Amino acid sequence: EPDRHAALTDRGASARERHAASLVALNRVYLPGPGLVELEREMARARRTESSLVLAFIDVDRLKAIDHSHGHAAGDRMLLEVAQTLGSRVRSYDLLYRPGGDAFVLALSGLYMSSVTELLEPLNPALADAPEPALVRFALSDPRPRALPPDPCAPTAAPRPPPTPRPRAPRRRHCPPPPPP
Repeated sequence: EPDRHAALTDRGASARERHAASLVALNRVYLPGPGLVELEREMARARRTESSLVLAFIDVDRLKAIDHSHGHAAGDRMLLEVAQTLGSRVRSYDLLYRPGGDAFVLALSGLYMSSVTELLEPLNPALADAPEPALVRFALSDPRPRALPPDPCAPTAAPRPPPTPRPRAPRRRHCPPPPPP
């Protein structure tokens, strides 16, 4: 019985260490490999539970220019500011990861695109006041199958009338040539 308890304790500690090693220091941003694994888990959970999931693809503008003109340390400070600002605006269990370069991916479960748009629009004014001012652009995606209910907060458009069928030309038969006499 003591071995079983020790093994359970070791597995728990190992899981915590793996989780900590998957995150970038000083913020809750996942590294590329572990971030992709967590993103796949979030997407599978959304499909399994038929819950909403919005993916935000966030691009930091001018990062290369800052790197070249002020050095990589300034670029790293800018990325850290973006990560901290993003992290402060989302829930503790939302997934934030940086696949590389100047991009971040944010997975928000239980929300719809309209809510996420409202959440992310104030980013640029907040980042403009940072020591290393940044500008971000974002695009949203709903990775769920289309059979799930639509966003109830989205503006509704008038339904389109069904398309009118076009008359079809009669089909031509392609018969093989007759055999030679």
